[in-house]
Amino acid sequence: MDEHRQVVSPDSGHRAEAAIFALLGLGLCLPYAHRVFSTGTAGNLLFGCALLLALAVSAAGLRTRKGGSLLLARRRLPPAARPWNLRGGLTRIWNSLSGKPARLLALSFLGAILVGTLLLMLPVAAAPTHPRGIGLLDALFTATSAVCVTGLVVLDTGRDFSAFGQGVILCLIQIGGLGLMTIGMFIALALGHNVGLRGEYALEETIGEQRHRLALKLLRFIVRVTFTIELVGAFILFIGFRATGMSPARSLYYGLFHSISAFCNAGFSLFEDSFQGYAHRPLFPLTLSVLILLGGLGFGVILNLPQLCRRGRSSRPSPHVRLVLATTVALTLVGTLVIWLADRHGALAHLSSGDALINAWFQSVTTRTAGFNTVDLTRLSPQSDFLMRLFMIIGAAPGSTGGGIKVTTFAVLLLLIRAHLRGTDHIVVGERRIEDHTVVSAMVLVIAAGGLILLGSWLLLTTQPLSAVVTPSALIYEAISAFGTVGLSLGVTPLLTPTGRLIIILLMYIGRIGPLSLLLAMQTRRHTTITHPSANVMIG
Repeated sequence: MDEHRQVVSPDSGHRAEAAIFALLGLGLCLPYAHRVFSTGTAGNLLFGCALLLALAVSAAGLRTRKGGSLLLARRRLPPAARPWNLRGGLTRIWNSLSGKPARLLALSFLGAILVGTLLLMLPVAAAPTHPRGIGLLDALFTATSAVCVTGLVVLDTGRDFSAFGQGVILCLIQIGGLGLMTIGMFIALALGHNVGLRGEYALEETIGEQRHRLALKLLRFIVRVTFTIELVGAFILFIGFRATGMSPARSLYYGLFHSISAFCNAGFSLFEDSFQGYAHRPLFPLTLSVLILLGGLGFGVILNLPQLCRRGRSSRPSPHVRLVLATTVALTLVGTLVIWLADRHGALAHLSSGDALINAWFQSVTTRTAGFNTVDLTRLSPQSDFLMRLFMIIGAAPGSTGGGIKVTTFAVLLLLIRAHLRGTDHIVVGERRIEDHTVVSAMVLVIAAGGLILLGSWLLLTTQPLSAVVTPSALIYEAISAFGTVGLSLGVTPLLTPTGRLIIILLMYIGRIGPLSLLLAMQTRRHTTITHPSANVMIG
């Protein structure tokens, strides 16, 4: 498998330095960049010149291969940025982005990916087996997979990355799970800063909480509950690893890494075969499945879970909470039953009856967005394979660390079909009518997701040479897994060509921010007062 990996350039360490030169070149134009947000064509031309200058300085830095770029950037950027900021540069950027949360979300993930790529390209991030560092494309793929909490890998996380590199990946997973916006807002509040009304509006849109002033309360709850759950999960996994004979320090590190990876639904593992070697130890699949479920419910749902234990009309869950919980339970139970029935004499045959049921449960949970596996996916029956592809598309809940079209979208479409069969005009959940624009958004999301998966699959089928492992079915599986930010693979990922890896990178990025968010980020508002007469079109 190693022979199919990307050839690492001997100058990969200097390329990270050259990227810093690019930032430095952009900084040379910062004193004038404030015009970008105050003028039209002239500002755009100036911004284009700034990018060209950044590329020129980057190329010069790559050719000269001289060190000291970090020191030069540290000395040059502050004085260059000072007059730009005094003219309101940062304020203009924040006001521009905070008014468009979808664009802010997309750019924040993109920024985290680029920074993570630079860090993973540093020689210190690579294991001794990679003395020349990690190549650009491998670093970009790994950073995208971590920030988008996917788990697809072209390099073995535990073998090809040093402790520093694994730490970078873990930080990117945490940032991708919580969101850069959430972490930034929490730090600002912890330091005593006022985020303002624009910041609250952006936060509301980012975490999916539309009730005014409750978003900041939910923000603090998100950070507290995340670290609490991850620490508890790390302790339980620590006990499990110690029971296998692993050293205390290694057990603690492995417990923390896999706890964060599971709660953030990332699927990154320090084991080459994920958790296949621990399928006969119930502690691991049970603990990981609970972490995955909690991370996939969404923080708004977790916040409302204590209300379910109370009695009275005031404690009734909202339609959103009801849909998330009911759909999650139904999908998990159906998936467990199907996988167990279809593979109890196949991929699960080497396990006892109890372990087989537990691992069927685990695969049902992890398939919808996490990406861990305790069985060989290539040995699963066609029935289980088909169901897992469907589950990868559905994904987790909105406002969670998972991906996919979301369980509420799937539930709304099912309820729409039921309402249509009953001859009713509206969808009602818990004595509440689901708004028409929500139903339309669900249909648009499904169509957009299906189109992206079809396009990604077609591009992979067109660009990738086929082999005994790289089959058309496996490539389609890869595209679905990337868009759903799941991370399950049939062994195709390391064998992808550079073009194939770029396709998967785009699918992971779009799948994480969501097709609707991407469309909203590119949307230009056009107000019109024109109303056209209605017409009927025959369908079906």
